[in-house]
Amino acid sequence: MLLKIICSFIFIMGLFCVFQSASFILEIKNSKNWPSVEGVIVSSKIGSSVTSRSGDLKSTNSMLGDIKVGQAQIEYHFAIEEKLYSGTRVSIGGATSDTIANNLLEKYPVGQKVRVYYNPRNPLNSALEFNHSVSNFVGFFVGILFIFMSIFCYRFFEA
Repeated sequence: MLLKIICSFIFIMGLFCVFQSASFILEIKNSKNWPSVEGVIVSSKIGSSVTSRSGDLKSTNSMLGDIKVGQAQIEYHFAIEEKLYSGTRVSIGGATSDTIANNLLEKYPVGQKVRVYYNPRNPLNSALEFNHSVSNFVGFFVGILFIFMSIFCYRFFEA
């Protein structure tokens, strides 16, 4: 009985991975045709999360020695048909090779003019970069693997 519960759990985890990854993959596919406009960086800073001993996440703006910890928080403004929009998403398709916070801050300083790609159906959904790499499909394949493992597990222990 316990093994069937474990197999069911693995199956559900696999479905979750597949569905999460599928929506992510569809967004990547659809974003390839997004139009772009010129925008400007209005905020570029480090914001980090520090885990306390109790496991709670606390938002901070901190530094450890000379190494900044956390994530770059980049905000940009852009206009479409004279309507002003604001965005904070740097990359579509997950992390880029430049995701180290300090590199992003150097790449996107305040005042920098940038190319902003936006969803024409919802301009609030925008980004500065694309990362259409094979690594974006890992979650999908892991989910498929979990589903097959759970089916095999269930059939193996059913016999």
